[in-house]
Amino acid sequence: MSASALGRTTVKILALGSSHADDQLAWRCAEMLRADLPPELPLICLTQPLELVDHLRGCERVYLIDAADGGGPPGTIVRLQWPDPRISAEPTGSSHGLGLSAAL
Repeated sequence: MSASALGRTTVKILALGSSHADDQLAWRCAEMLRADLPPELPLICLTQPLELVDHLRGCERVYLIDAADGGGPPGTIVRLQWPDPRISAEPTGSSHGLGLSAAL
């Protein structure tokens, strides 16, 4: 993504996780991405899905990294684009408390 594209669109990368066990994966992916991203592109590590709300205002595009059980083998990457019928509107719990789909 070029810096000129960033100037036209408000873009953020958010990583949902924690410093514990498997939950570290999203944050570690974010760390690996940081070296390849323009410095002006916000890359923010979150611990709770509800924190998303604080970062969505004014965004035209958000990339969310979350290590979750997507139903496939470990390491499977799932790309969803909002709105997506696979994102359940039903409130669910997670290791973060309120589930990601409920926060969205």
